[in-house]
Amino acid sequence: MSNFKKLTKGNNWWKRINWSELKSEICRMQEKIHQFSKKGDITKVNDLMKSLVKSREAKLLAIYYITQKNRGRNTAGVDGLTYLTPKERMKLSKRSFNYEKYKFQPVIKRFIPKKTYKKDKRMRALGILTLKDRVMARIISFALMAKWDPIFESNVMGY
Repeated sequence: MSNFKKLTKGNNWWKRINWSELKSEICRMQEKIHQFSKKGDITKVNDLMKSLVKSREAKLLAIYYITQKNRGRNTAGVDGLTYLTPKERMKLSKRSFNYEKYKFQPVIKRFIPKKTYKKDKRMRALGILTLKDRVMARIISFALMAKWDPIFESNVMGY
């Protein structure tokens, strides 16, 4: 993976990140996982998945998606966080996201209307994660999708 450590030095580096380049880095790693998964090389797949989940690039892209692109970015979890400034995003990126020791926090349970064809007033439960938990879940999803997509969908050609 490319060296994004140089980029994340100094002040206000969040705005200087080239997100399409960062996404390309993640996609390249996902493509490798995808290829080895199709071949059945589980050892290589697991090594690449660990590398992806531990990478700074995955952390930065997950924070970007969760805090800037996600439709649910304005919904607060137990932590009460909704909007993050670029400085707060930089601070979040410095925190540890060790998937092996990570403990998810309790969720807030909210009830939202069910989408049905009839004018039904029933509600369904929705668990809302903390911001850090959402980022961790997104980081893990980068690796899991790359591994399991070729197994469940034979027509997938890559990312």
